[in-house]
Amino acid sequence: MATLGCQPSKLDEADQFRRGVPRQETVTAEVPSTSGQAQRVESQTQAIRGQRAGMFVLTAGVTTMLNGGAIFVGLLVKEVLKYPPSNITEDTAVWGPFADDLDPVAWKVTISRVGTQKYQYKFEGQPKSNPGAPFVTVLSGTHQATIDGEGDPVEGFGEGSFTLDWDARNTLPVVLKKEQGKATYDYSRPSLLAQTNVKAQFRKVKDDSNGKIVDVDYAYVKQPGHGGSMDFTSDAPPQMGMGAAKWAVRSRWQKGGAGRSDVKMNVQNPPASATLNECWNSTFVSTYLKQSWDMTAGYGVEATDCAFTTAEYSNL
Repeated sequence: MATLGCQPSKLDEADQFRRGVPRQETVTAEVPSTSGQAQRVESQTQAIRGQRAGMFVLTAGVTTMLNGGAIFVGLLVKEVLKYPPSNITEDTAVWGPFADDLDPVAWKVTISRVGTQKYQYKFEGQPKSNPGAPFVTVLSGTHQATIDGEGDPVEGFGEGSFTLDWDARNTLPVVLKKEQGKATYDYSRPSLLAQTNVKAQFRKVKDDSNGKIVDVDYAYVKQPGHGGSMDFTSDAPPQMGMGAAKWAVRSRWQKGGAGRSDVKMNVQNPPASATLNECWNSTFVSTYLKQSWDMTAGYGVEATDCAFTTAEYSNL
């Protein structure tokens, strides 16, 4: 990361380390949205011209899982790092172990400087009722912070990766009702004016809509002032005249909200492949639809009714 000038740091030692971990906003996906639109593949229905685009609704809805991991990380970081460190050296800061009065888990955080504003960290928990129990790692990763003009790390900006282990968290009291499995994130958010990239792999997590255990992949890109894109995979039940299938979706949108989704489907029984394409306008109304398995069900003119006039399919 480039640094400008050589002014003395305005941050104390603890804040230097505090800025060596990502925040919720670092890995949050922002998709054009309106209220009341959460919907998953499991409830996807036949698109209807002139009504809310089904693939827009789906794209907005699936960000719930991706952003759920971001929220979990954000809350954990905020709660733990609000305390002063219990020990700090030139290259390592340790917080805890400690716990709020009503928290049954005692937390310990270790952040180590491993390069120029590059940090490794781990968040560990222990049952507060059993101080002799081993600590369990719930969150761990590496963060290369963006550097400001004084050479200090900028809070919430940088690049890195982390693993969030809900299964490990659930060995601690109290067991979470919804979260399970693991999530691995790779991200880059250098500044407010730079492109944001977030890739995530969720493994053996629970789908809230049906309680099933699923694997889901995401790839999110935001281009400031120019919209963005979201790629994701999902297992879908029979719908729209198709059997159960593995969906790979690539959705793109412009700054004003108009966008397009292109879907590859691998049908399980009988084995087959199919594609679905849908476009929507700036009010998220469906303007174009094409289904490879039923060409009579389509509508609109791709060249005039789509913000993006050519299909792009996901590589996930």
